Amino acid sequence: MKKYCICLIVLVLALFFVQGCNENSSDKNENDQDIAEGDNLAVLNPWIRPAAQGMNTAAFFTLENNTGVSDTLYDVSSELAVLTQIHETFTDEDNRMGMRHIDFVEIPPHSKIEFKPGGKHVMFMRLKNDLKAGKTAEVTLRFRKAGNVNIKADVKDLMPPNKL
Repeated sequence: MKKYCICLIVLVLALFFVQGCNENSSDKNENDQDIAEGDNLAVLNPWIRPAAQGMNTAAFFTLENNTGVSDTLYDVSSELAVLTQIHETFTDEDNRMGMRHIDFVEIPPHSKIEFKPGGKHVMFMRLKNDLKAGKTAEVTLRFRKAGNVNIKADVKDLMPPNKL
């Protein structure tokens, strides 16, 4: 009886070990594919507009997906503000502009998505402190495949080009 129990325990442990090895195997379908080393999702030229404590501001950058699979930006966070969200600027049927929260941004393989004034951006609402030009701020971008990407964005007083 004692030998039987020991054999059973060894068999169960062996099954757990084999199962763990199989989870790391390369039988993944395309949707489960990991981002390979050397291929990456880059965040280019991040910057934030300056603003006073209690006010709102935004971060801008370009997402460059150098991988062979789509990825999705689904959340953002920062200690800068009470609330941080992914936003987009839109124009309604009466030609009025506004901003709204969006749940995610998909970045197709081998493409770039620009977060810019008048378009997609990361919105910081109710800043906890003044955000002055010349400073640097940290923001975390959360992607479905790439995971958490921490960026440092320069605070710059840049104005978008006039649209005359």
